Amino acid sequence: LTLPQALLRSHSSILDRKLPCITLQQVSEHDSLTDCWVVLYDGVYDITHFLMQHPGGEAVLLESAGRDATFVFQSAGHNEQILTFLDPHLKGFLPDEEQMFKNK
Repeated sequence: LTLPQALLRSHSSILDRKLPCITLQQVSEHDSLTDCWVVLYDGVYDITHFLMQHPGGEAVLLESAGRDATFVFQSAGHNEQILTFLDPHLKGFLPDEEQMFKNK
């Protein structure tokens, strides 16, 4: 699997921030309305602030809370431009052995 080009450029600039590796196990601990993390394209995002603003409602996002939501994100028709909006909320990246998109 490969990252979309715009996302690859975004992730490349973000890597300069020296963000930590965060395991799927750690992500799974953040699965509530008050603490919601998801994985998108191997990046770990804190989307807690966005739950109430999501046009589809918070329940849609909470279904993927604490998990990899990349394929749900894609199937909803979202594009990588939305991730630019989420860039400030990127907490880190999955460790290499847990990544599905190896193009960073």
